[in-house]
Amino acid sequence: MIIWGDLIKYIIIFILLGLAVKQDVKSFKVSNKLNLAGCLIGIFHSLLFYGIGGLWHSMLGIIIPFVMLFPLFLFGLLGAGDIKLLSAIGSFLSKRIIVVIVLSFCLAAVFGVFVILKRILTKQHSNLLNSQFTKIHMTIPIGFGTIAYLLVYII
Repeated sequence: MIIWGDLIKYIIIFILLGLAVKQDVKSFKVSNKLNLAGCLIGIFHSLLFYGIGGLWHSMLGIIIPFVMLFPLFLFGLLGAGDIKLLSAIGSFLSKRIIVVIVLSFCLAAVFGVFVILKRILTKQHSNLLNSQFTKIHMTIPIGFGTIAYLLVYII
């Protein structure tokens, strides 16, 4: 049975993901304001519903994506906004964000293959090694990965 705190958490995560996908599809960026608001709301939620232990778990969920994914940012393989979005989601999910990251990257691989095939078939390419050709909106697989995790976790 879902308690009120969890229901509020899921609603906030869905809103955060929806806004992030909208921003990403429009501009290939997720705003710092949105990610910061997500982190702060996650911290406040965890503290309010789970006490000081919740604060610790929220901070852990914020730190894990940075530690795991910062090397990908350094090599230009992942945007900073995507990492910050995962941290905002992590502020609600604590260390379970690791499962969301793994799911998101698996879905990103599948999504990326379909995007590249579509671009090849519709001749929307000039060079296969062009970074614009292989660039995808990472918030979409992050959104689906998060939703898939939450659906399995809830059920």
